[in-house]
Amino acid sequence: MKKKIFYILIPILIFLIIVIIKAEKNNDIKFIGDIAYDVNSNIDNVVYIKENGEYVPYLVLTKNFNNSNNSLLLREYIIGGKDSSDTIVPFSPENIIYEEQMEMPQNTNYEQTYVDNYLNNEFSKIFDKDLIDNVKLTEIDVTNNFSEEKSNYKIKRRFFLLSSTEVGLSNTWDNSNKKQLKYFASDDSRIAKNESNLDVVWWLRSYCSSSFCAIDKSGWLITESSTNIRYGVRPAFTISNKTKIKKEYNKDISKEITVLDL
Repeated sequence: MKKKIFYILIPILIFLIIVIIKAEKNNDIKFIGDIAYDVNSNIDNVVYIKENGEYVPYLVLTKNFNNSNNSLLLREYIIGGKDSSDTIVPFSPENIIYEEQMEMPQNTNYEQTYVDNYLNNEFSKIFDKDLIDNVKLTEIDVTNNFSEEKSNYKIKRRFFLLSSTEVGLSNTWDNSNKKQLKYFASDDSRIAKNESNLDVVWWLRSYCSSSFCAIDKSGWLITESSTNIRYGVRPAFTISNKTKIKKEYNKDISKEITVLDL
């Protein structure tokens, strides 16, 4: 009889130990850096950020972007691309700001593009002041497209696009010394959808052979694009990896989500 009770109790005890261990691990998650992909890829690496008052998912890719002690966040869904009727949608939320402009013109440097202008002048307006106050000014490498050797130089931005090196794709024109992000370990990891749930092409800030690079619908690198092509935009930004986070139930999404505790 005692043996039977013992054998019954063993699985119960094991279950309780697992529950306690999981609870302790969850208690250790207090900051945005704790849920970064390169810290633990086995948990939900998503934080929800308010855009125009509505929560939107952002991937927390790394805890320490370029040794800055800041976490890198990347919008999960692409802005722009095509809608459900297969119509090209300019990436501007107002749908008119750059409707007649080229997104990433050939023979220009990154800071001269309409995408860069949009990200740091229009896109930034959709966030609450509390978030903007916490977004870091990040140093990024860009290509000097007017030099014969296509040398790199640094600029600082609050919102920016990722580079070909950061998404794990070889590009002889990208002389950046920045490292590949662990999240982008395969073609599938680079495939992204817009909010119409359609796979779309998205821009990178790196220059390729004759135009800015992009990621196609298969997760491969596009090295040549026509000067008036329209792709999607996937904004990235950094905040301190010690920014507090919390869990809260969201009725609109019908689930518990992780949000910033600002």
